[in-house]
This record gives sequence, structure tokens and C-alpha cells, in this order.
Amino acid sequence: MSLIMKNIRGSASTLGLLLTLPAAALFAGQAHAQSTGQDSQPVQLQTITVNAAGDWLGEADPEVVRTHAGGRGVVRQEQFEQSGASTVTEAIRAIPGVQAPPNNGTGSADSALNIGIRGMTSRLSAGTTLLLDGVPMSVAPYGQPETSLAGVSLGMLQAIDVVKGGGSVRYGPNISGGVVNFVTKDIPTTPYGGEISLRGDSTLSGSDGRMNGKTDLLFGGSLENGTGLAVLYSGNHGEGFRENHRQDIDDFMLKGRFALTENSRLEARIHHYYADVNLPGPLNLAAYRADPYQSTHSRERFLGERDEYVVKYVNEFNGDYRLETTAFHTNAMREFTLASNSNTAVVGGGSDATANRLERLPRNYSVYGFEPRFTALAETGSVKHAMSVGYRYMTESTDERQMRRTFAAGGNPFGAPEVMIRSSTGSTEAHAVYVDDAVKIGTVTVTPGLRFEKVEVDRTNMNGGFRDTEEYNEPLPSLRLGWEATREWFGYANYSTSFNPVTHLALGATTAAETSLEPERAKTYELGARYRTGGLSLEAGVFWIDFDNQIESVGGVNINTGATRHRGIETAAEYDLGMINPAMKGLSLYGTYAWTKATREQGVNSGNHVQLYSPHVATLGTRYRIDNWTLNLNAYAQSSQFADDANTVAESANGKLGTIPGYLLFNGQVAYDFDSGVTIAAGMVNILDKDYFTRASVEANGGIFAGAPRTAYIQTKFVF
Repeated sequence: MSLIMKNIRGSASTLGLLLTLPAAALFAGQAHAQSTGQDSQPVQLQTITVNAAGDWLGEADPEVVRTHAGGRGVVRQEQFEQSGASTVTEAIRAIPGVQAPPNNGTGSADSALNIGIRGMTSRLSAGTTLLLDGVPMSVAPYGQPETSLAGVSLGMLQAIDVVKGGGSVRYGPNISGGVVNFVTKDIPTTPYGGEISLRGDSTLSGSDGRMNGKTDLLFGGSLENGTGLAVLYSGNHGEGFRENHRQDIDDFMLKGRFALTENSRLEARIHHYYADVNLPGPLNLAAYRADPYQSTHSRERFLGERDEYVVKYVNEFNGDYRLETTAFHTNAMREFTLASNSNTAVVGGGSDATANRLERLPRNYSVYGFEPRFTALAETGSVKHAMSVGYRYMTESTDERQMRRTFAAGGNPFGAPEVMIRSSTGSTEAHAVYVDDAVKIGTVTVTPGLRFEKVEVDRTNMNGGFRDTEEYNEPLPSLRLGWEATREWFGYANYSTSFNPVTHLALGATTAAETSLEPERAKTYELGARYRTGGLSLEAGVFWIDFDNQIESVGGVNINTGATRHRGIETAAEYDLGMINPAMKGLSLYGTYAWTKATREQGVNSGNHVQLYSPHVATLGTRYRIDNWTLNLNAYAQSSQFADDANTVAESANGKLGTIPGYLLFNGQVAYDFDSGVTIAAGMVNILDKDYFTRASVEANGGIFAGAPRTAYIQTKFVF
């Protein structure tokens, strides 16, 4: 598959607001009923279906999301197209509680993802489980759960589904920060159909009008019995907004659905992702002030490739039972080339002028997984049950090396020999068994669940021969409560537990002092409500997370010493103003707000804010549709944050430390639909050309990374 694709190739007031939200929603709902002349109707309870009970994620059906007993948000294709988002990072910011900083550090390419939820680390999405159509997406979900190679393009997706709570029993481990499921576009249900989208971006200030192009394609069709096939492609080629920021990314997928009987089907996909990216690298403080879009690291590069094969069998029998069995295999390779100086005190030591080392860091990963799940519906008097039992087996193997060239500072690295200074292998064998039972009594559904993980991880130092092996047995109970109070109101509360196993690179490589590490553990509590009626949608929730036993490096040795506490409030609202007054038909408002407080609870930094998260994040937008025109204006704002757990305020000369100022961005778009399947849109991102940045504080190639300047784009889409 890889060879074929290579030939083809060319994301106290606030609390008062929360408490008054239900009353405001009720008032608005009554006003809406009066304005439309509707009488109150009896509650129509949601019917439990074997499909929804068996697959909690699915394709993020709006009704399934509405009655999910936990924090959950979805951004759909129409929304991220109209917002002007061109990457997953930009699109996912629309969901409250999610923070996605500008690309930085070893995640400074569009092929990487940095997603943090509720104050959990956003660096390479290490605190969040990422899924692609329900299948684990990171290169090694247990041993290396990071996304320097994410393997997903926005142009492939019809929805981004973020389950912030209530999903741990099904989708662990590494779920302390929730689950993000990327839902790829459906196979067309007609004999043939699809869509083609083209987009061109050009920066308008600060970086000499650099241009980038994106191409998205979907083509396929289905027979009357549901059998279908589709080809998807998404390409990202051209310059980024900084010097030395060329990106060539190709994403291919072949999806198939084969009807076996009236109630059973086979689904399959082959997915290939390739990225070749020049990394602009960090800037020190002086360099950033001189030109935030320059690059002083011309030799840094990222190469990544991922192949995925998935087969799923689904049988819904007579509607009371469902069997779903998924088998998957992934092969991934990723390699960084990074420059540095052997003297860490040298400011900007990795720049072309001062670097005396050039290192390649190739890593290879292979993952096999198998997961059957059986769901049964039952009814005992007025009590209804939807019980699911599942098992997942996963095995991982990894190898990683560090190759180094040492040369005179500012000289030519390629005249020096390349020496291997580190080589290790890692493996994981994981078994997970889980059971949950949704017990529905009238308007209330209680879902107790238990997941049990048995995990063995090991790492072998191929240079020194030292081997570290750890084994964990973790019971993970959970409890969800959902209350469908009326047709409009749904309330929820839940408690869940999760754990993060020790990664391969956290295991001891040279000394027994690093052995006997315990996994990280988290307990999550949630309480919230959703309100839907006519054109009004409101949601609010509170959460509390105790995250303990965190692995940290002390004196160069990894030990269990860290603990953090995360609590906050998340709100979202959308209103179709045409439901109030026909004169405002086509006009809608939408917005989100999240307050998060994540603090250290142990050690010298106890009481300080966790690094790299903003306590306040908000979005606000308006959409106006008139005839064939659609106008969209939206804003994103986040407050300041700290780059380190010591909460250092003063900026360091190397750019790694210091506060990261908050910022406010405005984006706009105007689109015209030609009624023939063709839509043309033009827009602008960062309309006011706001300067903003983030810091990479933990990487060797850390420093300041600028956000995108004012950028204009034109896109066209043809649906057939």
C-alpha cells in the first residue's frame, strides 16, 4: 500500500450564570411555544435501540448526543466549513472545554495534533484518547499515546465528536482527558455520488504572501441492498505561514460496506497517510521580536507514514441483539530531524548559527487489535435493560533510535559521521474486559459499568541490554445517570475512573532505580443539563477531576509523584432568531464559554496552575442565510496561561518560559450556493491580524511559536 501511494503522491459570576441557565432556558422555551402557538405535549421518551446501546459513538447522531449522560460536544462538517477552519486544530476549538494551541515543538506540523481537554496536557494530545471511526488512532495507544503523527485530515471528516465524560468503561485507557472520535464521511447511498472541494490560502501580512492549497475528494456509491464503496482523498500542499514551512501531506482511504443479510453487514477500510514537512522550529525571544515568522532552523524536518487496515462485522439479529466485532492493524513510521547545541545554556542553541548537533529520531510502530462486543435488550415489567459485554486485545511493538552528527557550531553537519547513541525496543500486551447495563425506569436511565485492564509493558535498551518490564491489573468502575425530564430537558450525572499506563519511554532504560512505576489514575465527576426546543439549544455542565500518581522526572529519574486537580464549568448556546420574529429568518447566534481551574496538588509547585492551559476560553458567532447567500462571523478568545508549573512570569531569553498572553481572533466568510451542487466561498482568518503565540517549554527544541497572521482564502465545493 505504501509503495502504491508513493507513486500516486505529487484541529462567582460564572457559577451564577450556570445556576440561572435552566430558568432562562425554561423562559425562552415558554416564549417560543407561545410565539408558535404550540400547546404543551406529553413527554415522549427516547426509545432504547440496540444500535445506540451497542455503539455509543456511531456517527454522532444528534439524538444520541443529546441523551449522552456526560459532557459531549460535536462539530460537524457544515460548521467547520462555514467557520473557515482548515485544520482539525482550528475546527475543534468550537467545543467548550477543548484547547488546541498553535502548532509547536515536535507537534509543529499540520500532521500533528495538540489537543487538551479540561486542563489536561495538550502536548501531542497525550491526555486524550483519539479514535478514527471508533478505532484507536495514536501510533501505540498504550505504549506511546501521542500524535506527532496524527494520521487524520479535516477534509476526510463529517464530524468531530468529543466525549468529555461518561465514556471510560468503553474507550480506555488514557481517557482522563476524554475521547475524541473523528467520524469520516459516509459512503454515498445513491448509485454514485460524492464531493470535490478545493481551497487556496494566502497570508496577507508578516510572511510575504505564502500560499497553501488543499484538495478534498469523496467518490463512491451504493447498491439497493446497502453494499457500497467509496474513495476519499485529502491533500495539503504548499507553504505554511513561516519560513521553512513547506508541507506535503497526502491522506487516502478506501471504505467498503458489504450487506451479508438483512440484519448483518461487513465494513472495511484501508487508510494510508503520508507527511513530509519542513519544520520552521522555535524562536528565542530576540528572534521572535525581530520577525515572528522567520525560521532560524533550516535543517529541521518531519517524515511520517501510517497504514491502517480495519474490518468490522455487525449483526443486529432481530433488533434485540447486536454483535459487533472489529479487527485492526496499523503500521506507522515517524522521524524527526532536529538541531541542538551540546551546551544547553546557549540561547537559541538549535539555530543554524549555533547548533553543533543534528539528530535523527526514527521510530517504528506496529499495532494489532481485536474487539468483539455483544449487546442485548431486555424488559422486565416497566424496567428496560440494554446490557453490553466486550473484550479488547491489543499488542504493540515499537523500536526507536537516536542518531547524531556532531560538528563545529555553525558548520556543515553532513560532513560529520552519523553515530547511533540510543536504541531501544518496546512491547505491550493488553487485555480489557468491560460490561455495562443501561437500566431505564420511566424517565431515568442508570448505567453502571466496569472495565478491567490487564497490561504488560516492557522496554529493552539495545545498547546496554537493560530491560524493564511492568504489569498492571486495573479495575475501572463507572456510574452514569441520565434523566429525560421533559421533551426539552435532559439532565445527567456521572462518576468514572481511568488510568494511564506507563509508556515505553517512561520505563527505565539504564537503571533499576526507574522500575516499579505505577500507572497514573484519574477520578472524574460530572453534573449537567441540556435543553432543546425549536431553534433554541442550551447546555451547561460542571466537572471535577482528581488526577493522581502522575509520572514525573526528578533528578533525571521517572517516579510517581505528581497530582493535579481539574474543575470547571462548560456552557454552550445556539439560537435561531427567526423562531422569535419571521423578519430575522436565517439569522442565528451561537457561542460557548468554559472556565477551568487546573492546579498542582503536590510538590514545590503545589497550588500553582498547570502549565499550558487557559482558565477562560470563549467562542461567539453569528450566521445569516438569505436566499443563496450565507454569511458567517465568528470569534475565538482565550486568557493568558503559564508555560511551566512554576508559573514563571518573566520571559526567558530562549523563549521557553514566561506567560503566554491571551488573545482574541475574528474570522469571517461569505458563501454562495448555485443550486447545482456548487458552492463558492471566500473568507479571512484573523481579520484584525492579531499577533499571538505559544511556547514549547518541555522539548529540547522549545521556544516561541507564532500563530497564523491574517490569511485570506477561497474555496469551492461541488456535490454530485
